[in-house]
Amino acid sequence: MALCPTSSRNEFLSQVTKPRLLQQRDLIFDYDNLKACLDPTNEINDSDTSEKADSRKEYYWDFLISLNSWEFTGLEALSLRNLRVPTHLELSKRMLSNVLQYDTLQKLDLSNNRLVEVEDLLQFWYLSNLKSLSLDSTELTRLPPSIGRLQHLEELSVKNNKLTTLPEIIRFCKEMKVLNLVKNNFQRIPGTVLQLKKLEDLWKYDNSLKTTVSSSATATGEELANHIGVIPRKAAASTTNTNTTTAPANADNNDNKPVYNPHSLQTMSCKVLAQHSVPYWNVPYLPPLLCKSLDLIHTEYNLCENCHITVPKDTGYIVEVMLVDYLGLKEVAFELVVCSMECSVPVRAALVKKQKETRRKLEKDYDAMIEAHRKECEEHERAVLQTLAASRPRHQIRRRNHHRRACVIM
Repeated sequence: MALCPTSSRNEFLSQVTKPRLLQQRDLIFDYDNLKACLDPTNEINDSDTSEKADSRKEYYWDFLISLNSWEFTGLEALSLRNLRVPTHLELSKRMLSNVLQYDTLQKLDLSNNRLVEVEDLLQFWYLSNLKSLSLDSTELTRLPPSIGRLQHLEELSVKNNKLTTLPEIIRFCKEMKVLNLVKNNFQRIPGTVLQLKKLEDLWKYDNSLKTTVSSSATATGEELANHIGVIPRKAAASTTNTNTTTAPANADNNDNKPVYNPHSLQTMSCKVLAQHSVPYWNVPYLPPLLCKSLDLIHTEYNLCENCHITVPKDTGYIVEVMLVDYLGLKEVAFELVVCSMECSVPVRAALVKKQKETRRKLEKDYDAMIEAHRKECEEHERAVLQTLAASRPRHQIRRRNHHRRACVIM
């Protein structure tokens, strides 16, 4: 259902409070369409502060303020588009905080909003039932770590943004089937994507993905032949415009905020918990503040692919690999983080084995396709010959049989 206000302000405000509207399951809220309905003469100007303009804005402001007090008890799909975040920053924060608490949502579309202004408020702690999330064209430079809590998420679209990596915690989205990374700044796909076993479609076009692996003195000839290399992480960071600065989580708008301190006992405890692939937000005895600190840990650290210890940003090594085939895509660049060169050895060996198995499978599939094509051609040729034989005149068949009998007598 799209929100289209009536011409009368009082009539509209009376309708939006009706129970039938609050019980809608599908709702589309578009700022531009709403403004056109409330102001058909286009006299409302966001930058105009005159007395006449203020009176014309009364329709619009009454609606936006009333939206924050709505309680959608059964809302399953919500689309919030074209929100003027820089112009109405405080109101946008209130609206976004309210929307992200609808725990019944299964589909959320926040496309075409400048969410970079309210990036710290973009937390998904309460949307445990969400299955589809769209953050297209929002100018985001990073995804919030709380996205890993969406254990039922099946579709994630973040196209046309400024992302360079994905949070490590996204590995908990075990049900994800579609991941859209089109038009971002990825040079390599993060290795955590490989842990999404149910992933069916990966959209990666219009990125800055590498087409070759970096040369490495420690790489063997077999690894180079399978497009595998290893480089220090600082060297990789120097060639990539990554934004490693992360702000503290701020979703409750109070003074009780988790503060990152690398030497605190809380941070060390979070590092230990982060090393275990356990959805910690479901652990009943962990307080919410500690869970938020764990979210922050996942923005400051990665997990080693071999020993699974926490690796601080810009330290350790990156194992680069050009996967021969991944979900039908050819030569896809991935990066896997390891803590040391010793840990990179088994990771590289596993990748070499996987590349060889993939090549053997592709060759087997190719041979099977050629064999199927050959059989199809033979069957087609046999059918053509049978058709020609059936179309011959009867006297030619009798003459051929007569010659055969004459040869037998002689």
